[in-house]
Amino acid sequence: MTQVCIKKSYEKLVVKLTKLTEGMASAGIRDLDGSIVIRSGTMLRDTTFSSMEDVTKLDYTMDWVESKRTNTHITHFIKIILMFLLILEEDYKREKVKITSGDELPPGIVQLAKVYVPKKRKVSVAKMAGRPRQQGCCC
Repeated sequence: MTQVCIKKSYEKLVVKLTKLTEGMASAGIRDLDGSIVIRSGTMLRDTTFSSMEDVTKLDYTMDWVESKRTNTHITHFIKIILMFLLILEEDYKREKVKITSGDELPPGIVQLAKVYVPKKRKVSVAKMAGRPRQQGCCC
């Protein structure tokens, strides 16, 4: 379930980046290591980002195109998607650890059941507190 959500979010990121930058000239796009992925002056097409191996490895802090407004949209959108992907991946890892670690039951025990047994008390003839002339009632 979580892997499907991560994949769909990644696909949304690629589609949104394509819509934002389609037909624009690149100002030079680098990855997080600093190496050039798309050279300056290259026209960004609809297959530019879909053909890349991992779009999340691109450096979104630098300007990708000449338009300031588009660069702001790109930066804001990628920050949101990366935070969402991080949360989904953490949930996925937590579920995976929960499944692989199992319960803290000893080997051979399938299910733990807790049963509470009430104490057995003896019923006797006694006085009721604070009630005159009603002595000898059972309680």
